[in-house]
Amino acid sequence: MCPGDKTQTRRIDEILEKVRASGGRVTPQRVAIIKAAIASDHPSVEQVYQAVRVEFPMTSLATVYKTLSMLQEMGQAVSLGSSDDALHYDLLTPDPHAHALCLRCGRVRDLPVSTLPDMVSEASEVADGWRLTRRIDFWGLCDDCAHEAAPAEDRTERA
Repeated sequence: MCPGDKTQTRRIDEILEKVRASGGRVTPQRVAIIKAAIASDHPSVEQVYQAVRVEFPMTSLATVYKTLSMLQEMGQAVSLGSSDDALHYDLLTPDPHAHALCLRCGRVRDLPVSTLPDMVSEASEVADGWRLTRRIDFWGLCDDCAHEAAPAEDRTERA
């Protein structure tokens, strides 16, 4: 088992414990949805659905949506809109953190921005009692899309 597998296993156990503690049912389908969402990097709902259907072909897309939405309401998932018009989820790191989202292909990745906690604290102080959510997204082009969008002469220099 690689170190990432242990992190994923710990996170799955943590989420399942939170579901139980909130009075939710831990069904085989919910476990499969959580595992599929954690196994992939910021998967779309459709990607989770396709992965779960391999083991549970009778699972509906609505069940996947409802489960991921429930986890988000519990603070165990973060949903991200993307340029690919799909809703993506982050279950591995639901704590406040920044994301980079590709405007062309919809790829999402975490950004370890060390100043984010300071930004959240400062924003909370100046918001005069507002209850703020804590998510920052940066939009741009991933390396692959930036390379494809570059003029031909730039692409040959990079290769």
